[in-house]
Amino acid sequence: MLVNCQELNSENITQANEILSEVAADSGELYFTTDELEKNNNKKYFIELLVRNSYLIDVQGTKPKIVASYCASQLYKRIDKKTLDKNYAFKIVLISNDNQETFFFEKQEIKKVNEALNSIDKYINLVIANNLSEANSMLKIDEHKNFNLTVTNKISERIKDLKINSYNYYDDFSYTTKNDCWVVNNLISLNDKLIISLQFIIQKEEPEKIIYVKINQ
Repeated sequence: MLVNCQELNSENITQANEILSEVAADSGELYFTTDELEKNNNKKYFIELLVRNSYLIDVQGTKPKIVASYCASQLYKRIDKKTLDKNYAFKIVLISNDNQETFFFEKQEIKKVNEALNSIDKYINLVIANNLSEANSMLKIDEHKNFNLTVTNKISERIKDLKINSYNYYDDFSYTTKNDCWVVNNLISLNDKLIISLQFIIQKEEPEKIIYVKINQ
């Protein structure tokens, strides 16, 4: 994959290439972009990732926004801190079969999303370590009496003690009010083969707690 870059270091280029690989893109470019503000002549900066022909979209039928949000959250997680501090947003451009869609995510939004994704990663790591009691403590069950805690045991049966790769794809979700939660589809693979697919729901106001989890396969 070819990544063109302005003012971004080789480590960031490597990270961008890895993200492009994870969404199975044919190619892409990474840009450090200046946003000129006409009213006061100030400048702001954002990171732009162009993604060409993602297999997830073209073949698997994944919604473009989900692929774009994945790219933005992973850029936030992986770009070096100096570069990240200088930029205020992420622009993800998806090109597929001569169609182009653009998504813009402000850094503060992605920061909150990553708090939720980190909660999921922590839960999964606790399950792998067979610390099921602490994993269950992350599930918000006081207000959700129908939450079946045996789901943690079922997940443990599939992934305990394994060295797995875990990928999170999120979208907005309405639980009680419009877009008050994120729904996260988590794919867990071993040696590049999918072994389990999980779905989580996390309230935006309390990203350290999981209010719903189920096994999809």
